[in-house]
Amino acid sequence: MSFHAFNLKEFRRILPYMPDMEGWIGAEAHYIDSGPYMMVSSDLRVDEFKYEGSALGNWEQRWCICRVRQKDHHLDAYIRHDGEEIAHLGGIYLPAEEGTGSLSADIAFEHFPLNVANPFVPDRMVELDGDIDGTLSMKGDPAKPLLNGELALDSVTFFMPEMSAMFRFDNEPVQVVNSKMMFKEFDIFTKGKTPFTINGEVDFSDLERTAVNLKMHAENYELLNASPYQAGYGLRQDVCGF
Repeated sequence: MSFHAFNLKEFRRILPYMPDMEGWIGAEAHYIDSGPYMMVSSDLRVDEFKYEGSALGNWEQRWCICRVRQKDHHLDAYIRHDGEEIAHLGGIYLPAEEGTGSLSADIAFEHFPLNVANPFVPDRMVELDGDIDGTLSMKGDPAKPLLNGELALDSVTFFMPEMSAMFRFDNEPVQVVNSKMMFKEFDIFTKGKTPFTINGEVDFSDLERTAVNLKMHAENYELLNASPYQAGYGLRQDVCGF
């Protein structure tokens, strides 16, 4: 099953309340079942994609599930942006007669761009830039797998236009141990040279009850430096003793 060159802009005429999106979609799906061997795959491509007027480039997504034997399900998936692979997932899922089975997989990020999230932020309250690199392994219950590995923020910035506040994040890798993100002397900078330093951990093993245990310290840290014409008032604040 497949379709090609589907115009999102024309589709909005049928669904007028659909978000303002433009681009061309093509997709294919395949299913093969021959006894012990089974394969399901899907390919999706969106060219010249725009969301609320913001150009987001060309995107490709592919995933494939193969059952080699009765109990082995092999997973493989990737995401490409403008022809470059930015995320890849590969692993094995072992179903169980009772329960959810077991997952063993790895996901890798290669210059995954954060600015693609900006058009989806309400009223552009924040703007992200930079990208994420790193590898995570996932093992255990597919609903709550344990994650291990590391993530590196490559030239990541966080800008708040209303306050003219720009935050620059440390490029040092952050370790992930048993679904806990470990911060060790992790620095966040603004315009000054003195960082805001974070130590501790964020436990996201249970997403419904994320636990945060962080120690934060800063001296002579310029948090905001907004002109009255940009934020409605002038403010310069040094935060000390965190």
